[in-house]
Amino acid sequence: MLEPLFKAARIANLYAQAGVGPKQGMQLALVLHGDATKAALSNTGYQQHFGQEKNPNLPLIQQLTQAGVKVFVCGQALAHHKYALEKVTSSVTVTDSAASVNVNKQLDGFAYLPFH
Repeated sequence: MLEPLFKAARIANLYAQAGVGPKQGMQLALVLHGDATKAALSNTGYQQHFGQEKNPNLPLIQQLTQAGVKVFVCGQALAHHKYALEKVTSSVTVTDSAASVNVNKQLDGFAYLPFH
């Protein structure tokens, strides 16, 4: 599994253990881009590109989304890696670019935490 997913899960867990979650107004967003783009692929997309039957990142992405984390993937990175839009798992939102969603989230009051 990819380190950015673990880091996002660690932050979500820390806040949850402190009693702060989505019901208390805590909002987390994870933007996948670069090498992490592959984590957003569905099982069929992952198999097509990497030959593995299942995307090993999907269970953690599912847990993150169930915990209220909004997961995005950069559309520019998808195109760069030649991953078709229809091969992105349904729990991940495709955005025009990682840069635009990062800027927009910061304008909405989110703090930016780089995970690379």
